[in-house]
Amino acid sequence: MNCASCGQELDSRAIFCSKCGSAVDIYVAGLPTAGIAVAALISVFFVPVLGIVLGYVARSEIKNSRGTKVGRGLATAAIVLGWVFSISYILFFVIWIALLLASTPDSLLVD
Repeated sequence: MNCASCGQELDSRAIFCSKCGSAVDIYVAGLPTAGIAVAALISVFFVPVLGIVLGYVARSEIKNSRGTKVGRGLATAAIVLGWVFSISYILFFVIWIALLLASTPDSLLVD
């Protein structure tokens, strides 16, 4: 590996160039993110129940990977948002039906 500034040959463990003193660009590859965690977070906005299921599957996959995959935060966010959206939808429909029944004239209701 050579210094980007002066071209000096560098030791593989070098952080700074011994000739010019400039910092060595070091690229450290991160751990891969579990794709299912990303899918869970995206799907929770369209089908919350699917996001919840994929979130739990992703957390299990990440846990069983023994540190070779990341994305636990994405999976947890999908689970939390999925539950919040699901409960919100249920409450919305319950309130909507209650308002619909309350506004219906008594003559249309079945005795």
